[in-house]
Amino acid sequence: MKRRLLILGLSALPLWIQPTHACDICSTYIALTGGETAGSTSVSVYELYSYYGRPASGGETFRSSSTQLSVSHWLTDRWAVQAGVPYLYRKMGNESENGLGDATLILLGRLVDRQKDDDLFRIDLYAGVKMPTGDSDRLAEERKTGSGMSHGKHAQSHGHSAMAAHDPSSSMGSHAGHHVALGSGSWDAIFGLQAVAKFNRWLGRAESQYNARTEGDYGWRHGDEWTWRLGPHYFLPLSETRSLMIGAELSGEWRGANELDGERDGRTSKQGHYAGGSIRFTQSEALQWMAGLDLPISDRDKGVRGAADYRARMNLTWSF
Repeated sequence: MKRRLLILGLSALPLWIQPTHACDICSTYIALTGGETAGSTSVSVYELYSYYGRPASGGETFRSSSTQLSVSHWLTDRWAVQAGVPYLYRKMGNESENGLGDATLILLGRLVDRQKDDDLFRIDLYAGVKMPTGDSDRLAEERKTGSGMSHGKHAQSHGHSAMAAHDPSSSMGSHAGHHVALGSGSWDAIFGLQAVAKFNRWLGRAESQYNARTEGDYGWRHGDEWTWRLGPHYFLPLSETRSLMIGAELSGEWRGANELDGERDGRTSKQGHYAGGSIRFTQSEALQWMAGLDLPISDRDKGVRGAADYRARMNLTWSF
């Protein structure tokens, strides 16, 4: 029983993640579970659904769904790799897109690993890359000019910059294109840290991830992003093979301003904070299921430049 509780506790470590989206901040979900020994492998399906009821642009609401499939493998007891790709659905008003997004490749290293009986303290660091595998064609809509749409990379409009070519009454974030685009066309760096401390049936965890963006297709560069999550969790053993863990969590997200042809638009920066909880059920050491819900800390925190009205999370992991 103690070993199963330990494995369940360590499975609470994942970071949420999927590829970046201009309106909805997402990170790469680290789907490493408690069976962290050399040669072990995990297959995970992770769903993140976000709903923005506040007008995003033109009075439209925004919906975002990302279903990530990832495969993780421990090379040794301290080093692991993970490859993942999401299936995305984005909808703003009557505009929508769906399809495969930007894939990620992650290398994780265990910096600290201290265990005594059933208690433990661990710190993991990881780094990786987001690859431009998703379709970025909708980003071209941000280059709309009086003479039509320009699809050429770094195209200019009659001597004016691409940003100045926008409708004067709108901002760089006012078109549906960059909200529903499935990819950014850029190679981006991913850096993260996760820590866990377990004592008896209590487990505390902290997670943080930073995504450094580069310029992608059509002269677009999405702003860098930082996400974090922390909170306490408690184990409820149900039987010799089944366990339940409940937790309370605080989380936050920040994104810098987007750029188009090197011109920065401060109206596209974003910051939001959430309070929420999660429940994790383990049927055996190999199969685990998690569900969570995040709500904005205050009503003023909502909106296209703040938090979503709510975020629902779900994960299913099989380890072998």
